[in-house]
Order: sequence, then structure tokens, then C-alpha cells
Amino acid sequence: MYVPELFVESDLEKLHSLINEYNFATLFCQPGGAPPEIVHMPFILDRTRGTNGSLLGHVARANPVWRLFDGATAAVIVFQGPHGYISPSWYTSRQQVPTWNYAVVHAHGKPQLLPESEVLDLLQRLVEKHEGTAEGAWYISELRSEFLKHMTNQIVVFSMAIDRIVGKFKLSQNRSVPDRRAAIEALRARGDLFDPALIELMEKALAAKD
Repeated sequence: MYVPELFVESDLEKLHSLINEYNFATLFCQPGGAPPEIVHMPFILDRTRGTNGSLLGHVARANPVWRLFDGATAAVIVFQGPHGYISPSWYTSRQQVPTWNYAVVHAHGKPQLLPESEVLDLLQRLVEKHEGTAEGAWYISELRSEFLKHMTNQIVVFSMAIDRIVGKFKLSQNRSVPDRRAAIEALRARGDLFDPALIELMEKALAAKD
């Protein structure tokens, strides 16, 4: 990934935070010379495993991609954070071009299979993360044991220690302070899906500059 110096984000806590919040990601795995395997799935970040943490995921047993999770085949998992169009009309001068602000994290490593005994633990962690403590939250324990066993037999779980982690937070750091503030206010007025989260990142980047 091309990352100009202004847009490099190397703070591991910030990178982990993006992974944790936007945990539905895309895994790319390409064994020598073959077309890449691409899988979309949710991940659980385990900060306690390895220097950069580890990622835990699962795929359908019917999906042959798991055969590449041998601990030797390299993969990259791409986490896409908030993003949005930035209009030149928001700047102090309109003699500019449109751009796109965004935050992404690429996690590199070599996935390896986990024993079947860890399937249920991963599923419980995913459910607890996304069900939360909301009233009426669903729990795996509600499933009949025979049905649960049947379903867990259909999936494979794996982990990937993050050997290298690359963050690109493109948040108008190449613009003047007045332009950056104007862009933030314009995003606030627009209110598209990712704008509130994008504003938060842009404000933090601006505060760090100050």
C-alpha cells in the first residue's frame, strides 16, 4: 500500500481501535502463482497474542480457502474504516481538486488452523461482541446441543498473528488548518453514513497537529 509520510499511522492502539470497531474485513491469500483467494468475514482481535496482536476468524468448511491456512502461506487482512468524499468547494480556494478521506489498516501474517475445541469459544466471542448487553440479546446457549454441534461442524476456525501492521489515515493532513476545519464543518452539515466517525478522526488528527 502506498502511504505518503503525512498519512502514516503507526500508533498500535489507534490501529487496534479501528480493527476492533470495523471488524468485518477482507482477507487476501495468494499461494504461489495462483489467483488470489478473497474472503469477507468478521474478525476478533486478541491484543494479548503476539507483539501486534492476533486475529481470529472462521470460514465455512465447504470453502476450500481454509486449506491455505497452514501457517506458511502469507495473507493480508484489510480493515476499512470511515471514509468520505471531500469537495473543493469546502476550501478557502476552489482552485483545488476533489479527494477522498479514509482510514484503513492492513494486517499481514500467515493464518493457521485452530483445533476444533476452539470453535465454540470464537463463536461466543463474536456473538457477545455484536449482541452486547441489549435487552433481548441472543445467546448461543439458546441452541439445542445437537443443532449447535451440527452447525459448528460446518466451520473451521483459524488465527493469524499480525507480523506486520500498516495504517493509512488520510485525513486532510496535507491541507491548511482553515481548510481542514472547513472540511470538518462541511462533513458535519452533510451527515452521510460515515461522516460522524470521519469527523472524529479528522478532529483528533487536527488536535495532534496543534
